[in-house]
Amino acid sequence: MSVDGGFLDGLDLQFRDGLNVLIGGRGTGKTSVVELIRYCLDIRNYTDASAKRSKEHALAVLEDGQVRVTVTHGNNSYVFTRQASGPPPQVTTLPVPIIFSQTDIEALGLQAEGRLRLIDSFRQRRGKDAGVSTENLVASVQSLTAEMQQLNKEMEALDSQLSEISTLEARIREIETQEASVAAHSAEAQKKQLELQRIDGQASAFAISADVCARTNNVLETFLTRLESLIAVPPSLEAWPPQAGTSDLLKKPRVHLESAISHVRLAAEEIRLGMKEVTETVGEIGKGRAPLDAQARQLRKDIEGYRQGAGALARQASQLRERLAQLRTVAGIRAEKATRLESLRARRAQQLDSLEANWERRFNDRVEAAEKLNQQLSPQIRIRPLRAAQITTYAGVLASALRGSALRYNELSVAVAQRISPREIVELVESGDADRLAELVEINRDRAMKMITHIREHGTAALLSTHVEDDIELELLDGTEYKSIEGLSTGQRCTVVLPIVLEHRDRSIVVDQPEDHLDNAFIVETLIRAILNRGSSAQLIFTTHNANIPVLGDAEQVVLLGSDGRHGFAEHVGALMDPQTVTSITNVMEGGAEAFRRRADFYERYSRSNG
Repeated sequence: MSVDGGFLDGLDLQFRDGLNVLIGGRGTGKTSVVELIRYCLDIRNYTDASAKRSKEHALAVLEDGQVRVTVTHGNNSYVFTRQASGPPPQVTTLPVPIIFSQTDIEALGLQAEGRLRLIDSFRQRRGKDAGVSTENLVASVQSLTAEMQQLNKEMEALDSQLSEISTLEARIREIETQEASVAAHSAEAQKKQLELQRIDGQASAFAISADVCARTNNVLETFLTRLESLIAVPPSLEAWPPQAGTSDLLKKPRVHLESAISHVRLAAEEIRLGMKEVTETVGEIGKGRAPLDAQARQLRKDIEGYRQGAGALARQASQLRERLAQLRTVAGIRAEKATRLESLRARRAQQLDSLEANWERRFNDRVEAAEKLNQQLSPQIRIRPLRAAQITTYAGVLASALRGSALRYNELSVAVAQRISPREIVELVESGDADRLAELVEINRDRAMKMITHIREHGTAALLSTHVEDDIELELLDGTEYKSIEGLSTGQRCTVVLPIVLEHRDRSIVVDQPEDHLDNAFIVETLIRAILNRGSSAQLIFTTHNANIPVLGDAEQVVLLGSDGRHGFAEHVGALMDPQTVTSITNVMEGGAEAFRRRADFYERYSRSNG
């Protein structure tokens, strides 16, 4: 890495394979080197709490300068440069270093997201879902659910109309009985009555046609309104700025955009032509019905002449038959929507199956990664993946859906989240199965029915798109028992996390002051052993104040950083046994010359005992 500008202006470091150790007094820039590497390569912190501090630190050190990092992967080298407050480079195709700040190591084990990211970094299929990606499946499920909800609302509106059918049929039978009684008194009246019924049938057909045209016109008008809203404020691409240094690279996209807008205008015109044709068709229907209405009026007048009140019955019967014919058309539309709803339900079930398969594969990958780590770290450290164990977000979505239901929704949402998956609760709500819900949650049927009604009214898309994430249990052997990381001290948490991190033998690892909160016994027995097990080709970059790390870790290179108060710089860069390196460690690191002699003696004995 190299730095131009800021506190570390002129710093140029070449890191070697194996262990690289940055030493120096406080304020010489050791942590700054770590944070500048992170900033240049845009490497995410393992905990959200430290992300903001890391970026602020890097920008403060860089001031208005820039940092350059060269990453060698295989036989290729890639150079990345980032200016202060500049955009991050694209490094997604490279295995970037793993970087841990002091606060990352201390807090990582306490945050579920951090524990997952730690274990996920060892997954063989990380980020690779079979078939459709998880994000696309979630979007598809949300879209299908929204469409299903709209269909349900439309069907409910149609059902309220169709409830009239039985009443209409009963009333028509009554009128037909009355009409038969009246018509029996006169053969002529009977003849005219039959003719009137025939004409009413024809008129009903015209009425149905007009009703269908009206609905068609509404559909066209709604679509035209949406198109006109697009035309009213068409999008435009900004002019290519001269400072970009090339000719207009957006010329072709601009042509395509203008063509698209033109097509939208043509589409709007086509819809207007369609509406005009529908209007003309309605006019033709009216012309066809007008003579029938005239004939019907005359027949009713004649029938009224034969029998007192017969005309009123005929008019009422005609109106009822026309309304019944319209409703039977509505029943057909409702049946079509029901078929469409079942098709959407089947498609959504397939997408949910694929989504759950992705999540299951992800969990199995985590189990596989944990098993491999346990083989290396057992018995001191144990890693246990827990399937769908983080229910807090899910319970929160449920609580929001139940708010205002007069139920104790906070308590109830946790009980549901512990027993039923988001998919299961949505299926119970959509089917209205209050008995099954009551059985699963151990509540009475009335409360279950209230839950179903309230969730159905407030929509289910949010629930279906809620993923109950896995959790990772990290445990440390304390005596004869394993203790969860949440109950460990800061030092013990570091004792768990650091060995896991160092199992990344194919990735460069950068750690800022790993010795914080650790005693020398752990550093010697566990940390140093993990460093040596990585081999001489696995790159490590540590900042430290503890001489045990470079000495017992057999550092390939030691960098002594210094500062004049305004700028930091490299005072010395050399191998571990370089006399100046020995002097630097002796003068700068903890314990002074006597401690260094003791460590050197210990290292000699340690090396002999380990072959």
